[in-house]
Amino acid sequence: MKLSKNFMLGELKCRCGKCQPIVHDSFVQMLQRLRDDFESPLVINSWYRCPEHNMSVGGTKNSWHVKGKAVDIDWSEMRSFDKHKLLKLAMKHRFYGLGISEGFIHLDGRPPSQKGLWVY
Repeated sequence: MKLSKNFMLGELKCRCGKCQPIVHDSFVQMLQRLRDDFESPLVINSWYRCPEHNMSVGGTKNSWHVKGKAVDIDWSEMRSFDKHKLLKLAMKHRFYGLGISEGFIHLDGRPPSQKGLWVY
């Protein structure tokens, strides 16, 4: 099932395979606008996580993944130029939670009053 032009429900589902995801259309559209401007596919490693799965992968108790408003995007194969472009676009599209690792970037839809930037 399509959530938007480029994102499918399967990308949103929790990796536990047992629960129903929380879908926020506003977050889906925010991610779609990012994808449109990036002009290349975004490979989602993790989107919605149920509380149990979130804890099993070391997620925080108040994770935005549990709320259905966070994604981890695989960027292990991206060139530095594209990583920079994605970071700039994420800020432009108001992803106020940005977590950076070598293999992925975490983006979430927290409010501006809670914005944060961290490195894994």
